[in-house]
Amino acid sequence: MMRRNAFITLLFALAVTMTLSSCHGDSGDGVMERPDYTSIDYKLALSPEMLKFYDIQATYTSISEEEKTVEITNETWRVTEKVEGYRNIDFKLKVIATVKTQEPRLDEKVDEYALTCEYSAEYYTKPTSAKRMAQETLNKKLKKTAVAAYLTEHPVITLVNYQKNNTP
Repeated sequence: MMRRNAFITLLFALAVTMTLSSCHGDSGDGVMERPDYTSIDYKLALSPEMLKFYDIQATYTSISEEEKTVEITNETWRVTEKVEGYRNIDFKLKVIATVKTQEPRLDEKVDEYALTCEYSAEYYTKPTSAKRMAQETLNKKLKKTAVAAYLTEHPVITLVNYQKNNTP
């Protein structure tokens, strides 16, 4: 009985070893093969007040190497694109906030406004592997009495100016 248990234990250990070694890919040298594709993932998070006081515009490089410009009208915005194979492109994301032409009414019940912006820009290629930048670019709290002066002093704000070449 003891020999049978030892034999079953040996078979189990052998099966686990074979299973784990097969996870290393086809290279045979124990190195995991990275997938061959190019992807981008741009994300933006804005406070409601940013959208209340500013028009927000994002310009970015798409995976097809086109420069695209979009108006941001929601608190969150995201672009995710992926293609098979390697693309040697410059990844760019630029976000500009411009004071609205018609100043919005301030809420009588609100004493303070928060202007915030956070973004992340991530790309992947097989040669460079994954690269990511995440940052808070604006975190400003304004008393109601200071809003008009702030908007006058900051009619245009560059919230994001991310640029990365993915050359390995």
